[in-house]
Amino acid sequence: MVKADPAVLKATRSGNSDDAKTEAILQLAKTLISKGGLVNDEDVNKAKNAGVSDAEIAETIGHVALNVLTNYFNNATNTEIDFPAV
Repeated sequence: MVKADPAVLKATRSGNSDDAKTEAILQLAKTLISKGGLVNDEDVNKAKNAGVSDAEIAETIGHVALNVLTNYFNNATNTEIDFPAV
């Protein structure tokens, strides 16, 4: 992340990418969050139509779930953040 282009990081945080497949994964992640995990076939098919495999969809769901769990834990325990805020 240290050598990542700041513009790319900013775009990624908003769910955008120059690469269609990457953008589809980012949009799926945003949809998972906004719908509380209750995505439907249309949501998943948007990712599949952009070339995202079933394994990549499962991995995306796993990463989103892990980040939600980590955020809940840190919020509940008031974990001290030891890195710069975005």
